[in-house]
Amino acid sequence: MKKAIFIIHPSEIIRRGLHALLRNYFYCEITQLPTEESLSDFKQMNGTCLVIFSGNRGVLQSEAVKQLRQNNDVHLVILEESKEPQDHDFRLQSLSIDASGEEIQQLVQNLVQGKNAETSSNQGNIELSVREKEVLKLVALGLSNKEIADQLFISVHTVISHRKNITEKLGIKSISGLTVYAILNKIIDPDTIDPEKLI
Repeated sequence: MKKAIFIIHPSEIIRRGLHALLRNYFYCEITQLPTEESLSDFKQMNGTCLVIFSGNRGVLQSEAVKQLRQNNDVHLVILEESKEPQDHDFRLQSLSIDASGEEIQQLVQNLVQGKNAETSSNQGNIELSVREKEVLKLVALGLSNKEIADQLFISVHTVISHRKNITEKLGIKSISGLTVYAILNKIIDPDTIDPEKLI
């Protein structure tokens, strides 16, 4: 049976970041779409689908999702600003924007493997220091270690140390994954990011 993950979000940065976060852990097709209407192109698919989308619950009633559900076992994950009680529909999971990369991967893994997962109970326990947030912001803007060191008046070695700590705390290794985390946690405004610098 075919398995596929669809990432639906209007922000290209968030789509790319989630894709980078998931592609190294899941050996299935991952498709990025700007709107849920694009799901109509996949209505003939037959298998298990995981759809990750932004906080617009109107997607649940969209014609494209209804069509996809006709031939597929569809699980939905909604990215929300705050963790709300789950819907009565057990196929909808909420994912708070402050979820770490590890929590996102665990939720997706459980759903892809057919488990009815809930996000980790320690969600939100990760706390970055003020300096780590400053470094993360500059990483998300595409600055090199030397550029970050020059801007913060610290050594390159200290920047590398901060980046290592950030990676360990968040469980996110890729720059695009860190960028998504920074956007979702309002450490950086997505309009200030040049997607070409993240490639």
